[in-house]
Amino acid sequence: MAFFIRSFIKEDDVSKLQSYIVSHNVNFNMDSFCEDWPTYSLMTTSPQLIHYSAQCGSIMCFKFLLINGATLQEKFYCHHYCIGNPQLDCLHYAIAGQNIEIIRLVMQHNLHFDESHLKIAIELHNISLFDWIYDSIAQEITEQTIICCFNHLFFPSLVLSIICCFNNFFLYGLKKSFEIDWLRALEISCMNGFTRFSTILLNNKIDSIEYSLFRAFRNSIASCDLLIVKRLYKISFLEISEKIKSDLYSPLLDAIIYLNIPIIKYFLSLEEIGINNDGSGSYAYIQTPLIEAAKSNHTEIIKMLLERSDIDINKHASNRITNCFPFIIIVYNNNKELIDIFLQHPQFKLNKTELDEIMKYKDIDGKIRKKILDFYKHSKEV
Repeated sequence: MAFFIRSFIKEDDVSKLQSYIVSHNVNFNMDSFCEDWPTYSLMTTSPQLIHYSAQCGSIMCFKFLLINGATLQEKFYCHHYCIGNPQLDCLHYAIAGQNIEIIRLVMQHNLHFDESHLKIAIELHNISLFDWIYDSIAQEITEQTIICCFNHLFFPSLVLSIICCFNNFFLYGLKKSFEIDWLRALEISCMNGFTRFSTILLNNKIDSIEYSLFRAFRNSIASCDLLIVKRLYKISFLEISEKIKSDLYSPLLDAIIYLNIPIIKYFLSLEEIGINNDGSGSYAYIQTPLIEAAKSNHTEIIKMLLERSDIDINKHASNRITNCFPFIIIVYNNNKELIDIFLQHPQFKLNKTELDEIMKYKDIDGKIRKKILDFYKHSKEV
């Protein structure tokens, strides 16, 4: 019985629900024996039909049950506790259903937001619901709630793709709680490209504590967040410069790995970012940015790099036994446009090692093979 009723409610099929209730003489306040809780905080509870309708966001079934006398006042015990509140009311289920009309109908029956409802919105990653609840009870929020929500949000097993967008709440938390890991929050925010929250975190940096922002900087490159990349580069210039010198790090190479044109252009505009510096690239190469761009076969990026007058177009990957040259990679990729650009570049030189490697490659187009051989012969004659 419960299975059929739940399926009708989930589909919001009020006609089937009504027919089933009438034909089987179902009590409007029967338990739903819920097995599909949308959030962790609602688990282990067995709500009644109207609460289950609210949880599913099924407005037609909810109204039908409400009109027929189903009660909204019943509370249900939750073993996991919802921010210290084990008694869940219909408003918790309505928030879980994320249907604004149902939430407003429930609130008309003398049920109001409190701290325990915040966690439901956070678990759902619903920013608009969170802001609504937060704005309604901001004056009542305690530091204990802040700490509890932060611990919940940054628990490693959670999906972190949206948590950093709850700006009001986090601003309050940053000012109130000493138990919040500022650096970890920044690194997660940068990793997910949350520009607004990363900005808030940086604006609320605790000046008395020294932080290493290098990981956050690399995370912001990976998420293609140009605004935060620029800010972190300026803040951490000395640390990043030291990494470039001592650890074979190249921020330009990082940006090329993630194929982000605006960030690449930004780094190319900085004189201190060496365009020919070796760095740790993909596949464990120690290589130049040009080689990384060649591996990605990204014509636009390679053209941008070649526009720099100080580019070393001939430099190979320094830790490869086979002498991995950018031109060899471009030939292997059969990129005819780039092959022509290289052959016409005034600084390009083709040595015997490169030529031998290229000629071993059987899949090269005959015209390209001849063009490369002619270039090599001509360069030897000059």
